[in-house]
Amino acid sequence: MNIKDLRNKSNKELHKILAQTRAEVKDLQFKTSNKQLKNLRQLRMKKREVARILTAINNPIIAKTEKPDADKPSAKQVSQAKTKA
Repeated sequence: MNIKDLRNKSNKELHKILAQTRAEVKDLQFKTSNKQLKNLRQLRMKKREVARILTAINNPIIAKTEKPDADKPSAKQVSQAKTKA
């Protein structure tokens, strides 16, 4: 999956894909340790895919940003309330 595909996904979808991909990485690592995996490049590619997904999640320009809840205060509001108290 490339970054163009990830741009069209919501944060919830990205987290779901991330969990699946991490499970695949763990499975490939297990197969590697048991010498069952012939193509070690698969593991490398899955790790890169995890990195791409994390980049899409952490970069608000790439990922579709979800609107924050109106009833939740922003981080700035919380810090201002702490300094006033």
